[in-house]
Amino acid sequence: MAPPPPTTARCHGRFFQLGLALCSVAVLGTVGCVSPPSVREVLDVGYRSPEQCWHSFQTAVRADEPALEYRCLSQRLIAERGLSQLVWREARAELYAPLGTRWAIAKARPLGPATMQGDRAELVVAALGRKVRLRFLREDYRSLWAGEQLLLDENASLVGSSGVQTAADGQRWFYAQIPLPGDSEPGGISEMHLGREWKLDGISESGEF
Repeated sequence: MAPPPPTTARCHGRFFQLGLALCSVAVLGTVGCVSPPSVREVLDVGYRSPEQCWHSFQTAVRADEPALEYRCLSQRLIAERGLSQLVWREARAELYAPLGTRWAIAKARPLGPATMQGDRAELVVAALGRKVRLRFLREDYRSLWAGEQLLLDENASLVGSSGVQTAADGQRWFYAQIPLPGDSEPGGISEMHLGREWKLDGISESGEF
């Protein structure tokens, strides 16, 4: 069964608004006993590597932003747990459990680089004297915009949605293919995105030091 379509929190308009909210938190106050993220940490949110995904999740936890925490989760995990953004607000403590408190998540530090095998990766972090194993999954996606209107946002193979052509002069061109929905006008397309992201796929305790 194909996983449900990814949350549109990936999309730039909502991400920009979320970024402004997080910047306000960083500048104006604290969130409980956890120090808020800096503006630089907010701007560094991304999913290009397992480490960056984890730092993004920590930023979201420190800012007490469940929507951004949810954005860090893999579609496989979301489907397996039957999560939605609303459900996540109530269920996130269960995923937190191996790490403990929000403070422990904020302070957890990697014990080395992530180990990768294909589209999966693991990162071991230290949290409150325990080793915790983080699992990540690499996911492909594509999206299409017409101004501020999101026309398409779905999981799709990067390899299956792209290719390379060689021109007569020997120049190689990398191209992307994204289906145009319904009666959308090609002239109205303003953005197309095709990419791969590393997402948090699970957390389990690995033992004490």
